[in-house]
Amino acid sequence: MRGDAKDPERWLSYAKEDLFAAEKLIEFGSYRASCFHAHQAVEKALKALIVRELKQVPKTHDLPYLWGIVVKEKLSDLTIEPKMLSFLNLIYASSRYPDDFGLMPHGEPTKEDAERAVAYAKEIFDKILKVMGYDQR
Repeated sequence: MRGDAKDPERWLSYAKEDLFAAEKLIEFGSYRASCFHAHQAVEKALKALIVRELKQVPKTHDLPYLWGIVVKEKLSDLTIEPKMLSFLNLIYASSRYPDDFGLMPHGEPTKEDAERAVAYAKEIFDKILKVMGYDQR
C-alpha cells in the first residue's frame, strides 16, 4: 500500500528523519551526506506546508522555488532568509554529484558547511512546524 503524498504530516515526519540524520552524520564525519539530508529536511517541510494549503506536491528540489510558492500563494506569514535557502541549494548540489563539487569554494562540503546547513535546516524546520500548529520537533 502506498503512502499518501498529500498528507502534510507524512512530509513532516520524513523531514524530521532527514534532520535527525543530518545531525548524526556530522558526528561520523559524513559531511556530504549531512548536507544532503539538511536540504531534504527543508524541502520536505516546505512541501508539507504547500501540500496542507494547496493539496499538491511540487516536483522540484529547488528551495527558493518552493519558498516562492509559499510567498506567492500567501500560505503563511513565515519569514525565511533567502541566503539560507540559497546556501542549502548550493550545498545540496555539491553533496549529490561528484561533478558538482566545484560549486563549493573549497570543493567538498566541510564540517563547518555541514554544521551551517544543519543549523539553517533546524531553524527553518522549527519555523514551519510553528506556523503549521506544532510546538516542537
